[in-house]
Amino acid sequence: MMDGLILFQEGVKTVIAFAGVLSVLVFIHELGHYLVARFHGVMVEVFSIGFGPELFGWTSPCGTRWKISLIPLGGYVKMFGDANEASSPDGGFYDLLSEEDQQKTLQSKSPLKKMSVAFAGPFANLLLAFLFLTIVYTFYGRTNSAPVIGNVESQSPAFEIGLKAGDKIVAINQQPVETFSAMQRYIQNSPEIPVNLSVERDGVAQEMQVTPASVKLGETTIGVMGVRPQIILTSFVESISYAISSVYQTSMGIFKLLGNLFTSDSQAKQLGSILSIAKMSRDSLEGGIFALLAFMAMLSINLGVINLLPIPVLDGGHILIHAIELIIRRPLSVKVQDTLFKVGFGLLIGAMLYTFWNDLERFKIIRFITETYQKFF
Repeated sequence: MMDGLILFQEGVKTVIAFAGVLSVLVFIHELGHYLVARFHGVMVEVFSIGFGPELFGWTSPCGTRWKISLIPLGGYVKMFGDANEASSPDGGFYDLLSEEDQQKTLQSKSPLKKMSVAFAGPFANLLLAFLFLTIVYTFYGRTNSAPVIGNVESQSPAFEIGLKAGDKIVAINQQPVETFSAMQRYIQNSPEIPVNLSVERDGVAQEMQVTPASVKLGETTIGVMGVRPQIILTSFVESISYAISSVYQTSMGIFKLLGNLFTSDSQAKQLGSILSIAKMSRDSLEGGIFALLAFMAMLSINLGVINLLPIPVLDGGHILIHAIELIIRRPLSVKVQDTLFKVGFGLLIGAMLYTFWNDLERFKIIRFITETYQKFF
């Protein structure tokens, strides 16, 4: 009974953390679309956080219905003249409008203006990530990329051999180590295998040997020795520079990962669904405000970058369609656009199902269901 209550409480905490984190990121994303659309004179009928039936909302003086909907898995901005929440054009409705009302639709705007509206959502997510990272770097600090130990966990392999905060790992098994992440990768690949460390402490070199403990991570076993990187305090100006660099490097890393999906099955297996996001949302919430802001920044970058992919339904697909319109100097027919949106929607659903299956395996839900079925049937 008690275990069931604890499990329920953890589930509620996870759902609340996930819904809160995602709602903030979705709101900022859709606000980007909304503000640029309104700047270009487009009337926005609905601004929704979530999908499905409306839970509550209000109508602003400019005629926009702002609402919170039942299913907290995204959101949308429906503009005047759109056929649906994916912003596909309603050609039949547009032709029936007066010339004055046509000017309130996105369809009446130039391709460049349409592209700016589509780009505004992902840009808003990247801007939010920059702001959050600036706050984290200014008030908490940034992770030192050098292989310098910032903290040693008690009763860990590193603690047992006498490693201390401030120690610098110069080499592992006579192989030079230049970054903390490189040192971490070496240790992870050596579970229960003794490794020789060349350590620099207060300018004095010394040799140590550590045997990383083995830890199960999904279906993989990795080595850990119980150390964390050093945190460096930075000024506000330095934080701005590091935040810009982090947003750029993370964005490029995501593009690289997405590019490798077609050539590496192991890369594709790393992708997670809403289950992974929910778990990380809860974990970051428990880690404190700065851990939460850092996680939201990384998730916001992911949301912005993925939405820039040239897939109809996503913002990148809209940008591509408007770019084609700019080149051929006329809009694609409503029928062609509708077909493209259906194809894009199918690809998106397929990707969501694939990542969801990854999580079912990652969290051993499939194994649990199979074992339960075999037990009772």
